[in-house]
Amino acid sequence: MVKKMHLLVVMLIAWTMVSCKDQSVEPSSKDSDESSTSTRLQEAWQNSLSSDEKDLLSSALEGVSKDLIKGELNGQIIPISVEANQLHLREGHDDDIVITFKRQDLLHYPLMLSMRIHKDSKAGTDDVVLEPSKNILFGKDQDQVEIVLPLKDDYQVEAREILLLEFKAPTYMELSETSLAFVIDDNDQVDTRQGLAFELKADEESQSFKDHGPENLIVLSEGGSPQFQASTKGRQGRLAFDGKADILTVLDDSVLNSADHYLAKTMIVGFHTGADVQRRQVIFEQGSILRGINIYIDHGQLFLGAYNLANDDAGASTPWAPTHIQTGIVPNAEYLAVIELNANAKTLSAWLNRHELGAQHGVGKLFGHQGGIGIGGAHQEITFHDGAAKIKNGYFFQGQVAYIAAYNRLLNENERVSIENKLWQETMISDKKNTLFTHLKDVTIKEGEREKIAMELELQFPPRKPLVVRTKIGGHPSAEQEVSVPKEIQIAKHQMRVPFSIEVQDNSRPEFEKHVAIEFMTDEGLTPISSLNLRIIDDESFKETTPAAHWLSVSDDGLVNHGASPLTLKPKPKLEKPQPVMDKEGYLAHLQFQGNQVLSFQESKILNRDSYYRTKTLAFAIKTGEDVQGRQMIYKQGDHLRGLNIYIHQGMIYLMVFNQKKLRYHKAWGKHYLSYPIEPNHNYTVVFAFDSDKNRLLAFINEQFIENTQAEIGPLPRHKGSIDLGGLTGPTSFHDTDALVPSFFKGRISEIFHYNTFLNDEELDSLSQYLINKYRRDRLAARR
Repeated sequence: MVKKMHLLVVMLIAWTMVSCKDQSVEPSSKDSDESSTSTRLQEAWQNSLSSDEKDLLSSALEGVSKDLIKGELNGQIIPISVEANQLHLREGHDDDIVITFKRQDLLHYPLMLSMRIHKDSKAGTDDVVLEPSKNILFGKDQDQVEIVLPLKDDYQVEAREILLLEFKAPTYMELSETSLAFVIDDNDQVDTRQGLAFELKADEESQSFKDHGPENLIVLSEGGSPQFQASTKGRQGRLAFDGKADILTVLDDSVLNSADHYLAKTMIVGFHTGADVQRRQVIFEQGSILRGINIYIDHGQLFLGAYNLANDDAGASTPWAPTHIQTGIVPNAEYLAVIELNANAKTLSAWLNRHELGAQHGVGKLFGHQGGIGIGGAHQEITFHDGAAKIKNGYFFQGQVAYIAAYNRLLNENERVSIENKLWQETMISDKKNTLFTHLKDVTIKEGEREKIAMELELQFPPRKPLVVRTKIGGHPSAEQEVSVPKEIQIAKHQMRVPFSIEVQDNSRPEFEKHVAIEFMTDEGLTPISSLNLRIIDDESFKETTPAAHWLSVSDDGLVNHGASPLTLKPKPKLEKPQPVMDKEGYLAHLQFQGNQVLSFQESKILNRDSYYRTKTLAFAIKTGEDVQGRQMIYKQGDHLRGLNIYIHQGMIYLMVFNQKKLRYHKAWGKHYLSYPIEPNHNYTVVFAFDSDKNRLLAFINEQFIENTQAEIGPLPRHKGSIDLGGLTGPTSFHDTDALVPSFFKGRISEIFHYNTFLNDEELDSLSQYLINKYRRDRLAARR
């Protein structure tokens, strides 16, 4: 049960009073005013006391004179120590919290202070027997008061609760503790076996995972075998994966992945990261390139996602793109991850360390996704957030895995919380270590403007002493100039939520988007469970009217597809891949080709394997190298019979489409091309389009419009063969030869658009201007 309670802001009063009055001294007018005020306050306070407290107070005050108190307390501070017997409790035992107050002065007058539940508490009053407020009274000659707060289990499933008590006293008292925090772990359980597909726990005897689910599935070793590691404190052991070859698999089964379809899936994984969280590492995956679920690490982020790229139900709920929830993680830390697919609600939700990460919308049914299950690595084909990979045992995880469970249904909140609590107590090592969460979504920045963004840090439970969190900005090279964040964030003792803000100033530069990483660091034992990754979307970006099939930009990780259709790199290229580089101003990323590198893509109906294509539009941003005389392929799809190419030869750039052999009812219509002179070390933007219905072949190269009015082109039939960027891995045709000539580009490629439509004049001009504004430095300098 998750409790909702109204928590009180503490307004506490403590008084010392006397009941007798000295008649021998004539009071001054000031004394009369003080006496009158004291009398009114005394009466108001006495009305708030219970009859027992009034009796105790009267007895304590008997025979004590007002002048004596004034004389002996003047300028003195009375120290009061506050101690508790327990700081970490567990429900189900009807335990008691015992708090002891001790006065440490030589006077013996009655004193009173108050205790109330702090507004940031997360425990209900049905768990702890506590009045909204309580007076603590020291009687005459009494130097110690003990308060007992019974903890009563309510037998309802709850997440970890926090009881935070605050104490207030007059200014002449000094409390050793002004607040106390109590962590209450719930161990109530509900039946969570229904709908359980499998439950894998590390097993010492088999040195592998043992299935405790209904099917008793067999876990196999595909490569190296992870090593069993016994845990401490009587907790469950875990399997240590070496990050090099260790991988375990489970064969296809209808209870796992091979049924017709699944409306719901819930995955739970308990793991411990290794020293490296930058390299891409798969912790768990099931499925193939077209359909699946995965949990993996990449560049300091944990990704929890699913996808169904095939149209399996005539568009009713599929296809849907890779959908992931991500959060920053740190090395050598404990994590308990939950991912939930809800096809009916069209949501993908996730939790980490019993903390909700949020939900993504737009998912649907998950159809059968054969391909086995990989634990500690990718077993076979897999699709990530940024593309697919066809691989046999790779992306190995370096770290430890203690527990994996899967359900073919949704868990209600009671069930999920019960499982999380149980696993946290049984499998996780550092359950008392505090963790830090951050909350922020993507931010769209208006051109040239400043945006102030409200943010919040949240601690898993109250710190026992004040903390200082330091920040560090990383990511995009311009981040430090554009993003302003407090260098230090102060966290008070027992403070669980810390609001702060960052400011982002757009630099008026044409960029597609920027990724900014804000790290949070402390020396006080606080684990920053997530770094903050801010995705800044620049509104100078190209505004699409017709969605691109593929829209590839370059980040520091490589190509990123913003288009409507997936694009898959070949997993094992014949040649080395080009590497992303930043320009000298540090704003734009490019792929740098050295004359011996190539990126190759998988064939698809979107690119080249449909029956025929009547129209296409391609757009590129490139920078030439020192040599523009040799033959250099920039983009190629098809073979020597049919396809289209963009390449350099003898100081010219060629844009060619060709069909040299009849295919069924599509007649051959030869080669048709456009050409334009180019220079070394120059930026060029290219928009190339053909329309066989209107017999048009045209291009915008920088700001120059060119068209081949003599072309007689027809539909381009399907054209098998390699699809290459920056070079050749298969046969093709040039304007002057069909020979397979080594043709590798030496220069930069920055952004690519691919449409299976012929854009209208306004769209062509808009696309061309967007690329020019973004990549033509001469134009950009003139504009500034």
